[in-house]
Formats: sequence, structure tokens, C-alpha cells
Amino acid sequence: MPIGVVVPRTYAVAARLAHPDRPVIAFVGDGAFQMNGLAEMVTVKDRLEQPAGGPPLVFCVFNNRDLAQATWDRRAATGNPRLLGTSSVPDVPYAEYARLLGLHGIRCERPGKIAESWDAALAADGPVVLEFLVDAETEPPTIRPPGHAAERAGRLRALLGGRRR
Repeated sequence: MPIGVVVPRTYAVAARLAHPDRPVIAFVGDGAFQMNGLAEMVTVKDRLEQPAGGPPLVFCVFNNRDLAQATWDRRAATGNPRLLGTSSVPDVPYAEYARLLGLHGIRCERPGKIAESWDAALAADGPVVLEFLVDAETEPPTIRPPGHAAERAGRLRALLGGRRR
């Protein structure tokens, strides 16, 4: 899926509009959030603030200052180490940006504060951007098809070329 087109925060906005009585939590990387999420927060502020005591609307942003999916796909395919500058994204203070808009913003910088950060986000009386600083050298927990990336690419080329393996 291309980031920025079909990312969880877009589904979260649709879910909140369709079911305002249900909790909504979106998990998104910082690259995808920068692509459209920052502008989407203006819409959230304008249209989706829940009444006090309503269910939570949480945008959980994993901030590793990298397009992690692209980086790790490339690393898996080529065996290369991380190439700085090829997938890095600016370090944006997402929680602070949320607060500038009048939303709740929580930033978690240490593993010992994870539970406390989630408790605060889930207890908030309005939409929340919950930002976690994460290590860019740790592969994100993504679902990959079986096989080595180069093998998957070969199968895809064969399919696109009309040949079956």
C-alpha cells in the first residue's frame, strides 16, 4: 500500500465519522503522518472533537525519523546497511503540533513511560496525538510475504510480464 494514500489515520477519521460512539486508535509511522497526517489534524480539530467523556480518538505516531518500511524493504532486498539520507524524514514534534492546534499531544521518549502515556491518551477528553520516539535501527513489525525480498520481486516481475513461475 502506498503511504499517504491508504494509511491508518485516514481510516481512523472515517471510523470516527461512521461510529462516533466507539473508541478509535490509529497506528501510523512518521513518514506517512508527515505526508498527509499533519493536515488531517486540522480536520480532526475542526470536525471530530468528541464531547467530554466520549470514547478516545488516538493517533499513535511512531517517530523514528525514517521511512522505515521503505528502508527495511530495501535492506531486506539488498542486504545493505541503512543509507542515511535515502529514507530519512525531518524530525517533527508531532505531539507539540497537536497541542498547537488545541488537541491533546503526548510524547513518550522512554520505554518506562509507555503505560503512563497510553493511560493518559485513553483518558483524554478529546483527540490525541500520542508520539513514541522509536529506534530507526529496529525493524518495524510489518507483515511481509514469505520468501526473500529479491525472490518476491522476481515473482512479481514474472506476473507483470505475463509469465508464471
